[in-house]
Amino acid sequence: MTAYINDNQLTRRMTYENMLRFLQSERPDDAEKALQQIKISINAGDKITDELLILMLKSKTEHADNLVLKYIIDKKQNNVVSKLRVPTHIKENDLFNHALYELWKYNKNHDFDTSKKDAIERFLYIVCKRYIIRNSGKGDNELEDFQGLTDYVLFSMTQKERSLLLEIFDQLGTGCKEILKLRYFEELKYKEISEKADYTEKSARVKASNCITKLKNWIKDTPQLGVYIKNLLTTNNEI
Repeated sequence: MTAYINDNQLTRRMTYENMLRFLQSERPDDAEKALQQIKISINAGDKITDELLILMLKSKTEHADNLVLKYIIDKKQNNVVSKLRVPTHIKENDLFNHALYELWKYNKNHDFDTSKKDAIERFLYIVCKRYIIRNSGKGDNELEDFQGLTDYVLFSMTQKERSLLLEIFDQLGTGCKEILKLRYFEELKYKEISEKADYTEKSARVKASNCITKLKNWIKDTPQLGVYIKNLLTTNNEI
């Protein structure tokens, strides 16, 4: 069955696949046709996929950027900001506008991966969190948030840096390397880990928790490693 823009239902003139094809066309008229159809869909209250939004940002069609950014503000800003603890000295609108600019800039220079669920929201969340860390004065205390580190892995680590982190995992032992890689690099749920590795779901959860604690303690006891990770989180220029 053909997939369409609004919950697999027909749009008024153009299928989802045709919108993707037209947005990627070298002919400006094709991209403009797709953009006009997307405007109609937005006005009708249809949900626009991340894939379409990213292609719109990449297109050179007039006013495409403004349409996308307005849609993201309307549909995604509350979801992103509600997950953050924003200090009182940072204005939420300024924070989100900064993240939008970073999304626009990143997408112009990279192939944005929309295969993950809520990819745009996750990217915006990561940028916002980085901004808060940079402007919060928390310093090394942020290293306590291991989940924060794994969030940054999604976008800001180079392949060399990913390999280095796997080497760090390896220092914790083969078991820890295996389960942390499955949980935080492959992003598997504990049930999926239990099906893929020799763990029950409960033991996978306990093992991962113990390995994270071990990693935190190792970071504390290894100042150079702590400095490296802090620099990675706060000075990487990829996003």
